[in-house]
Amino acid sequence: LYLSEVKDEAAIQELNQDRKDWWKDYWSASYVDFGTDDERLNQIQKYYYGAQYILGSTAKEGELAPGLYGVWRTNDTPGWDGDYHMNYNFIATFYGAASSNRADLVLPVTDVLYGHIAEGEEMASNVEELRNVTRNRGYNTGTDYPYYDETFIDNKIEEGKIDPENGIQDAILFPVGIGPWGSTTDIVTSNETLNAAYNSYMFTHYYDYTLDENILEPAYEFLKKCANFYEAWLVKEDGRYNLYAGWCETTWAKNPAVELAAVQNVFRNLISMSEILGVDEDKRPLWEEIYEDMSVKPTWEVNGKTVYGLAEKRLDAEADENGEGFTFWGSTYGNPVQLDYFIPGDSMGYFSTPEELEIARNTISMFDNGSGNILIQGINNFPRIFTYAVRARYDIDKLVDYFYGETVDGKMAPNL
Repeated sequence: LYLSEVKDEAAIQELNQDRKDWWKDYWSASYVDFGTDDERLNQIQKYYYGAQYILGSTAKEGELAPGLYGVWRTNDTPGWDGDYHMNYNFIATFYGAASSNRADLVLPVTDVLYGHIAEGEEMASNVEELRNVTRNRGYNTGTDYPYYDETFIDNKIEEGKIDPENGIQDAILFPVGIGPWGSTTDIVTSNETLNAAYNSYMFTHYYDYTLDENILEPAYEFLKKCANFYEAWLVKEDGRYNLYAGWCETTWAKNPAVELAAVQNVFRNLISMSEILGVDEDKRPLWEEIYEDMSVKPTWEVNGKTVYGLAEKRLDAEADENGEGFTFWGSTYGNPVQLDYFIPGDSMGYFSTPEELEIARNTISMFDNGSGNILIQGINNFPRIFTYAVRARYDIDKLVDYFYGETVDGKMAPNL
């Protein structure tokens, strides 16, 4: 609706009534009631409603999805272009949408992903862009540094997995930063292949909650293009499908956890949707083989405990002779991406094996210095660590203390 269409007071009243009806439906979708006896829970409840209000104010079905700053950009040059950042930030806004019975708010995200398929196909078919994935290409600069792996693409071409002229066909590779209507804001991949696969969680998340069959066919086609890319990219060694990519921006490793989590989600849901739709039966044995044979989660021994590792082996310039050198515990690297098996990987959860959940809790405890400073360090950590911790059956009293003390009491304004 344009302001020019608002001709009189009656039109204003009609708009106001539409607004009231929309918010009535929105607030009727779900609620929480923690009571008033525990001040921590009372304040966390206020956070819930404040966060839901912000989400409802920036995301609506049929409208453009919000970028890094929602709809509240205050200048022409926002950080990171205020874009859709594919390696987690974009979809993190919507992690709680479906669980609070507002799954329709996810649909603008799926529209963005549909809109970038053609560009993703072009990128996957460009051999030079595929080579750039294996380089330490400077983040936000486009500067090329020495290869992490000079032979990876050549070996794939020799195998026949990548065409020397046409790259990987009928596949998609997304850069880190995209915008609406198929636009690109940041062409680099920063050594990560996961951007399309990672965001496919929005399709699978929406379907799991709604069983809306209208999304099945387009979601399946998106997942299939992701799978086509990995069928060419994965390396079968010693009976396993190994993945070579970045465990973080501008890194290079064997079996980075964050990438494994995204790819496992793709193949698991691709198999399931293929069965539901009754298509590509001949492809399922390969997809099942890939899913089963690449589902090993790298673990490390740290301070006498088994934890989930960022990758099986580090291969970039910062690695030591053992392929390690992951100095991330504490302030050096505070994002728990090795637990993305929970979200968006969906390959671990509250009912995972006791052994898996113990390793997950051990991993979370590495971010916990007793005061909460490390547990939720940084804005990139906040949308993920609490969900991971709850699903890992972490000490709930600690989580309530951290959530209240570090987030709600420490950062939320009186107006929520």
